[in-house]
Amino acid sequence: MDFFTRQQSARRATARLVIYMTITVFLLFLAVDLVLYGCAVAVDKAGEGAVWWSHYWTPQALLGTLLLVGGGSLLEWFRLKDGGRAVAEMMGATQVDYATRDPAERQLLNVTEEMAIASGLPVPPVHVIRQEPGINAFVAGLTPQQTVLVVTRGALDHLSRDELQGVIGHEFSHILNGDTRLNMRLLAALSGILAIGQLGGFLMRSLTGGYDGRRRNNTSVPLAWLFGLALWLVGYIGLFMGRVIKAAISRERELLADASGLQFTRNPEGLAGALWKIREQGSWLQGLHAEEVSHLCFGESLRMQQWLATHPPIDERIETLCPGFLTRMKNRQVRVPKSVPVQQGTAASQFNPEGSLGFASASGRFPAAPAPASPFAPVAAPDDPIPFDGVFESARLVDRIGELRMEDLESAGWLHRHLPVEVTRALQTGTGAK
Repeated sequence: MDFFTRQQSARRATARLVIYMTITVFLLFLAVDLVLYGCAVAVDKAGEGAVWWSHYWTPQALLGTLLLVGGGSLLEWFRLKDGGRAVAEMMGATQVDYATRDPAERQLLNVTEEMAIASGLPVPPVHVIRQEPGINAFVAGLTPQQTVLVVTRGALDHLSRDELQGVIGHEFSHILNGDTRLNMRLLAALSGILAIGQLGGFLMRSLTGGYDGRRRNNTSVPLAWLFGLALWLVGYIGLFMGRVIKAAISRERELLADASGLQFTRNPEGLAGALWKIREQGSWLQGLHAEEVSHLCFGESLRMQQWLATHPPIDERIETLCPGFLTRMKNRQVRVPKSVPVQQGTAASQFNPEGSLGFASASGRFPAAPAPASPFAPVAAPDDPIPFDGVFESARLVDRIGELRMEDLESAGWLHRHLPVEVTRALQTGTGAK
């Protein structure tokens, strides 16, 4: 796959789509101006020689549209000022502690560190939505330092290490390409567009007695109510157009992330395998805010029509990433079975020299050796003796520089497991590492 060409193509398309969003806001102004023109004609205040795009209330239409869209966007922007952490909390995600004993979460932390090294980016806080069985993930944040990585429990339960690595590499490419900031801006822009419809709805409710259903006697109610209805329609038609553009932008950025993610893993079959499992098992989210974060996610979070879909068709993504992979999987007629959650003692919880040390490979060149029940067991644990302690003799170690043996990997893994939790946490920050 020529992923550099794909990156350039996706960036050009995204620039055009951002212009379309700006045009949408301008069209909203024209629609509001037309509504006010109708009101001006009704009350005989249109002005001499007035036309629908230039009349007595045109300045108010321009100022009102800018204030509503800009104010609504600013309010949403301030709500998200904490970056990705605010989005993660909104979705009910919990942060993974680096002292976790869950083998699947330990693997997720290892893979995240691998992709941070491969991309040259800081390691983001990792969150898991434990109540979501679908296979999905997303990153959110205004800056790389504020970005968080969120993964569903279904992704941990169903994806192999290579497939999980492909998904995390895809998400890191979103950070590297600035997609996280763009996506947060889209969230804010859509909230601003929605503000026009919300104002119209507020006027309709208030002029008919609000929420308590009591009607008010006012001769101006019919005209004002129609004005509110018109604003409500304008706002929600604008929101619909904004969501169509948001979906189109997201589709292009997903293709860009697929292409860029391969730079970090160099393993197209890992990412293609994750997409195949989503194709078979689904990536839908059950939370109330699934639509709001739909353009952030790795896979579709909602069942939508094609023109509102925030991701390209899965078959297209798989074929672009790894030509022939889809045909092979279909010809084998293998339906990927649902995996069970990883438990202690299973193959995934065995000591893997590559996984424990955080090396970016899952090729299986080294056999696995048993690991203790806890990755942070006490140093003097009698049931966890130092394996092959002779490898730590300085003279022998110097003599064998350049050689790699299984004994070296197992002993290094033992040392890694026995690092104090405080040291492991400190290593995740620049200051702590110093």
